[in-house]
Amino acid sequence: MGTGPLAAAKALEILARVTAVTRPLGTPSRLKQIVRRARLLLGELPGFMPVIDDMIQGLDGSRSHFFSAFRRETGQTPSGYHLRLCIRRASDLLRTSDLPVKDIATAVGFRNPYHFSKLFKQKTGASPQQFREAWRRTARPPGFVEPGDDTAHY
Repeated sequence: MGTGPLAAAKALEILARVTAVTRPLGTPSRLKQIVRRARLLLGELPGFMPVIDDMIQGLDGSRSHFFSAFRRETGQTPSGYHLRLCIRRASDLLRTSDLPVKDIATAVGFRNPYHFSKLFKQKTGASPQQFREAWRRTARPPGFVEPGDDTAHY
C-alpha cells in the first residue's frame, strides 16, 4: 500500500548509517583527505596562499563544511594556518640567514615589509630584527613563542 516507499527509504537510510559506521578505521573520509591535501598545499609554498576553490577541488560538500573540517583538524582557519607557516618560515630564515628583513618578508609572501614586521611581532612577541639579534645572543628571544608551538594562538 502506501508504506512501501517509506519503508524502502528508511531501509536505505539505515543501510547508509551502517555503512558510514563500518568504514575501515584506516580510511579517512573524503573531507579529511581534502583537508590533508589543503595542508600540504599550504605547506609547499608558504609565500603563496592557494585559492580555496583549488584546495577543495573534488569535495562534494560545501565550502563551509571544508572550513569546519579544517578548523577541527588544525584549530585554525586556512588563512590562519598559512600565516603560521609563513611566520615559522620567516623565523627559520632569520635564524639561518643574513638576508635583510625586507627580503625575508618577500620570500614568505608579504609585499609590505612593515606589515610583515608588525604581524611577526604580534605573533612571536619580537620584531624580526629583535628576534634575529636575540636569537644570535641567547638562542631564544625573551617572550618568544615558537610559531609551531601548540601554545601559540594564531
